[in-house]
Amino acid sequence: MEESELVVKPKSYLGLTISRWVVLLSSCSLFSYGFIFLIGALSSYANGYSNAVIVTIVNKDLLSAIFCTSFLCVITAIIGIFAVQRKDRHFLACHTILLWPCLALLTTVAYLAYRETTWDLKTQLGMQWRYDFTPDEHYALQENLHCCGFENSSDHAMYKSSCSQESLLQGCHEKLYTFESYFLARVYSICFALIPIHMLIIVMALIYARPSMPGRYYGKPAVIRSPSLKNEYIPHSHDASTKPTHHCLACENWTF
Repeated sequence: MEESELVVKPKSYLGLTISRWVVLLSSCSLFSYGFIFLIGALSSYANGYSNAVIVTIVNKDLLSAIFCTSFLCVITAIIGIFAVQRKDRHFLACHTILLWPCLALLTTVAYLAYRETTWDLKTQLGMQWRYDFTPDEHYALQENLHCCGFENSSDHAMYKSSCSQESLLQGCHEKLYTFESYFLARVYSICFALIPIHMLIIVMALIYARPSMPGRYYGKPAVIRSPSLKNEYIPHSHDASTKPTHHCLACENWTF
């Protein structure tokens, strides 16, 4: 008796199955906020906006963490989009694995920014100004903030142009503290808001990267065998087609 098969194709929209749309949209979301963070980090390094010099001098570690996070997110998103376009489960698995370091780095950025705001920011800025910054960095900050010294013109000031020991310019501590409070609050607020979104992207990737769902992701038609027909085995027949084959939907190209 010949075995009949019913071929059921998964639903597709604009040439993509639902599962591939989910992976594609989640990868595009990851690429969006990763690329925005990357542009912000590169703009800071290139002094692309007025207060970029403050960020590059005062927030060196935080800026490095932002750059690494954004770069890894962009690479991970590109791999995910490529996996959908190529229908390649190996790239999808790589995309899913890289999402975890992205989450760790995103959490690190949020923690670093939040810690700076809660651990007596004014005292930390004063310690940095007096013991960590070089004379050139003092001068760059003074020129950007239009101030002289930290508390006053006699407090570790770089005397150039309008800044001198008898200068009437105020110290930099108030302007520096105001900018840092605003900048750090924006950074950790955005990062903490992105963490649930990133975790949702991880869940979506884990669901559609499971080995038990090959046909649904690849867009291959699912084969459903008729339950009314039975596989028959003829002992003396040498025809391989008469031997019973039981297809395991959880295993690709495996038969028992």
